[in-house]
This record gives sequence, C-alpha cells and structure tokens, in this order.
Amino acid sequence: MLMSDLTVIQCDIKKKQESRDRMLKAAGSMCVLAACIGFVRELLRTGSLHKEYLEALIELTELLSAEIRYERLPIQEALQQIQKKIRPEIAFVLRQMIEQMKDGTGTPFSEIWEQAFRKGGKELFLTGEELEEVCRIGKHLGFLDQRQQEEHLQGCRERLQRLLRLRQKELEEKKHMYRCLGVAAGIFVILILV
Repeated sequence: MLMSDLTVIQCDIKKKQESRDRMLKAAGSMCVLAACIGFVRELLRTGSLHKEYLEALIELTELLSAEIRYERLPIQEALQQIQKKIRPEIAFVLRQMIEQMKDGTGTPFSEIWEQAFRKGGKELFLTGEELEEVCRIGKHLGFLDQRQQEEHLQGCRERLQRLLRLRQKELEEKKHMYRCLGVAAGIFVILILV
C-alpha cells in the first residue's frame, strides 16, 4: 500500500515536471520567434529610416538651391536657416558645421562639410556611395557663381534621387524575403532547441 502511494506520488510529480517543461519550451519558443520577428522589424525600420534620410538630403539640396537663388545669403546664414526646416538628424550635422565655421579656424568649407557628414554618416545609415555623393554637395558651395552652384546642386540632387530609387527598389525586393527568413530562422531555432 505504501509503495503504490509512493509510486502514484512520483508519477504525479513526473507529470507536473513534464507539463512545466512543455510550458517552458513553449514560452521559450515564443520568445525566440518574437526575437526573430523583432529583428526583422528592426531591419525594415532601418531601411525605412535610410530612405527618409535620403529624401531629407534631397530636400537639403533643394533648400540650399532656394537659399542661393532667392535669399543670396552667405553659406553660414543659409545653413542656419535651413537647419530649422530639415530633419533633426541632418539639422544636427548642419549645426556642427555652423559651430566649426564660427570657430574661424580657416578650414575650407568643403572640408568642414565633408568632416561633418563623415562623422554623421553612420547615424544617417548612408552607404559609401551615398556618403560620397553627400560629401560632393559641399565641394562647390560658397565660392562659385550662383548659376554654377545651382547647377552643381541640381546634379547632386539627381544623383541622390537615383540612389533613393535604387534603395527603394532594394527595400521592396527584400522586404518579403526578410520577413520569411525571420520566421523561418525562428522556427529553425525552435526545432533545434526542442
């Protein structure tokens, strides 16, 4: 009698442990799947932000062109006006340029522009080609005549628009693949762990 009661208790304990183990595996599996899906969402969000930053840089060329054409302000004042109208991340880079220009170290504007964007390029998710194009914007600002500066900005704008179209196409092509791979990776990890 005592032995059968002990066996029943041991069976109950074993069933509870198995039930708890299944619950832990299920909870762990859900966490792994959620992490994989979250990673994919972050990849897509980064791609979307990248696109928005490129659009803002195109807007920057338009604003610079307008300031040169209509306001005829010195480059430092033009940047002060523009940084109020542009995305905060790009406005931050422009403020860094303005501060460096105020320091009056004698550094050419093209170098100030390039240094500022090379520092801020990672936060803007710019690829090497995009960063080179953005650095090219500042090369001829402030010292060519108005028409030449506008033509230069127009050329930069067109190249940035081409890069934007390319990135949009890549993002659209990869969006579905990223989602499928994220779910598949999550399921694969679950199968390995379970």
